[in-house]
Amino acid sequence: MATPTQEFIQIEQIREGTAVMKDGSMKGVLAVSSLNFALKAEEEQEAIIYNFQNFLNSLDFSCQILATSRKVNITGYIEKIKELEAKQPNELLRMQTVDYRKFIEELVLGGSIMNKNFYVIIPYYPLVEINMASEQYRAAAAAEEAAQGDLLGNIGKTKEKPSKEGVVEPPKPENPSLRQAKTINAKLTEKQFQTGKYQLKQRMEYVALGLRRSGLKAASLGSEELIELFWAFHHPKQAEQGYYPQIPPEIIT
Repeated sequence: MATPTQEFIQIEQIREGTAVMKDGSMKGVLAVSSLNFALKAEEEQEAIIYNFQNFLNSLDFSCQILATSRKVNITGYIEKIKELEAKQPNELLRMQTVDYRKFIEELVLGGSIMNKNFYVIIPYYPLVEINMASEQYRAAAAAEEAAQGDLLGNIGKTKEKPSKEGVVEPPKPENPSLRQAKTINAKLTEKQFQTGKYQLKQRMEYVALGLRRSGLKAASLGSEELIELFWAFHHPKQAEQGYYPQIPPEIIT
C-alpha cells in the first residue's frame, strides 16, 4: 500500500501566521530583502559584516537561513506587450513595441532568468521551553521550601499531598529533550499555543531588528503567504508559471 503524501509533510497546521509541526514545535518565517554588497564602499562592507556578526553572536536560539532560486516565467508579460502592439495607433510606436518584445524573447531564450528569495525560519519548541520553565519554577519553589524547613528545624520532613484512598496519582511526565521532542507526535493545548506564539513573535522581532541593523528589511509571513510558500515548494513548475490555487477562507486563520 502506497504511503500518502501527508505522511512526508511535517506540518500539522498553519494558524495565525505560524506553522505548527507534528512534533509540537512552532515555526515563523521572515521574508528578507536582498542587498547588493559588491556596490557598497569598503567601509560600508566592513560595517555590514561587523553588524551581521554581532547579530549572529547575540542569538541564543537556532535559525535557518533559506535562499530559493526559481525561474521567472514572463509569458504573461509577453502577452501584455502583444496586446499593446495590436492597440497601438502610432505605427512608429508599434514598431518599437515589436522590437522590444523580440528583444525580451531573445533575452529569455539566451538564458534562464532566475528570481531569488531569502527567508529566515525561526523555531520555538513549547513542549521543551514551557515545560522547562515550569520545571525550573518548581525546583526554585522546592529549594525555597527546603530552606524554610532548615530554619524551622524541619530538616528531613516532607509534606505529602493529600490523596483519596485507593486513588493512585499518575506520575508527572518528564520534560522531553530537544532531540526527543523532534521525534514525537504531539498536540499543543490552546494555552501552550498562545504562549508559544507570543514567545515566537518576540524571537521574530528580535531577528528582524538584528537584520535591520545590517541594512536588510524583514517582514513576517501571514497564514495565506505561508500556505502559498509551502505549496510552491511542492509544486515548483506551477509556481514558476504564476499559478497558485484558491485558498478557502475557512482554513486561513
